[in-house]
Amino acid sequence: MITGRGVDKAGRLTGESRAAAMGLVDDAAKAGAPGVPAKEVIKEYGPVASELRKRVDIGQLNQMPTVGARGKAIVNTADRAGGEIPLQRAQALKETAQDASSGAYRQMDRGTVKQLSADDMLDTATASGLKKAVEARVPGVQAANQQTQRRLGGLRAVEDAVERSSNNLAAGGMRDLISVGGGAGLGELTGDRNKGLAAGGILALLTRPSTGSLGAIGLDRLSRQQLDQWLRAALAAADVNRQGQ
Repeated sequence: MITGRGVDKAGRLTGESRAAAMGLVDDAAKAGAPGVPAKEVIKEYGPVASELRKRVDIGQLNQMPTVGARGKAIVNTADRAGGEIPLQRAQALKETAQDASSGAYRQMDRGTVKQLSADDMLDTATASGLKKAVEARVPGVQAANQQTQRRLGGLRAVEDAVERSSNNLAAGGMRDLISVGGGAGLGELTGDRNKGLAAGGILALLTRPSTGSLGAIGLDRLSRQQLDQWLRAALAAADVNRQGQ
């Protein structure tokens, strides 16, 4: 059975990666790197506004005011800090927006919502704007942010796998593992990208075999017990749920 041990490990490593990125941001701020003007974030809202206008044109609810409200909030955040968002604050807000955006896409993957809301799209745009601005001011933080995102993908994948397996939906859990980019994420968590991608490939074969392929024919002949064994073996290959970690 997939346990919470992998979630604990993934959460710890993701936290370490985020702390490392914030350390770089702190150093840059102490060295005099400037903060982030609101306009550098708000300029990312253009594509969101364009998409919302299209939705209005086909008769959907007008969510355009949400764009203005979000922009005003970002301006107020900068104004409260003297005109620019301090780098440490910008990095923290980026992570908050990324977490919200990730949650929205997970809902899409699960089929619980049919499309992203205005707030969902603005979360993604806000995270993008803050990320670009911080990375332009802080040497080395881009690589740290990328590592955090990969590890976060692994964390979300393992969380979903644990949730599904606890409900006796192992295959569904593994499908989430792939949909969130679990292969690369697992590689980040284990320190072995090739191993993670290999496990991801096994999981993809198990959960989404192409119709008529040899893999599909073989999997059709597997019992539930055999399938569960294969799933556990794939996770074990990625060192996600081994004892002692």
